[in-house]
Amino acid sequence: CIPAANPCRGNARCCGNYVCKNGRCLPRS
Repeated sequence: CIPAANPCRGNARCCGNYVCKNGRCLPRS
């Protein structure tokens, strides 16, 4: 998975409770 605050693309899987938004792994609201 991609660590928080790291760059990501599309539906990349981010670690923990984070989602790929605006090209970054951000917290799911």
